Amino acid sequence: MLWIAIVLVLLAIDRNSKYIIVTNIEYGDRVPVIGDFFYLTNHDNYGAAWGMFQNGRYFFIIMTVIVAIIMIIYMTKTQDFLYLYQ
Repeated sequence: MLWIAIVLVLLAIDRNSKYIIVTNIEYGDRVPVIGDFFYLTNHDNYGAAWGMFQNGRYFFIIMTVIVAIIMIIYMTKTQDFLYLYQ
């Protein structure tokens, strides 16, 4: 149950930080956070991490379904699925 709470908190932080950036930083602007080392920038990313696999939406959907099926099969065939309910 703890892992569900952690995931929900991280998801809320992620969504709120994105909302704050979109509503407060103009598109393309850079706001320095740590000198010349770390900036917040409002821009669109149509790929995965750092823009890899641009426009690879269907690839990620297919991979997500495959990985989810493998995880469900593994957890039902082993006793590890019990960790979800402890």
